[in-house]
Amino acid sequence: MLLINHYGLNVRDPRAREFLVSNLRSFLFAEGDDQAEIDTSKEGNVNW
Repeated sequence: MLLINHYGLNVRDPRAREFLVSNLRSFLFAEGDDQAEIDTSKEGNVNW
């Protein structure tokens, strides 16, 4: 969920799904070093 929000991914886009699956495999099974970097030090905010 964090990757989808951070990168503004459209999960209906095949390239976005491919990106998510590659990061999922990298995270769960340590396949490769291609995990996306996310800066968690910045807080998000919503302006209504």
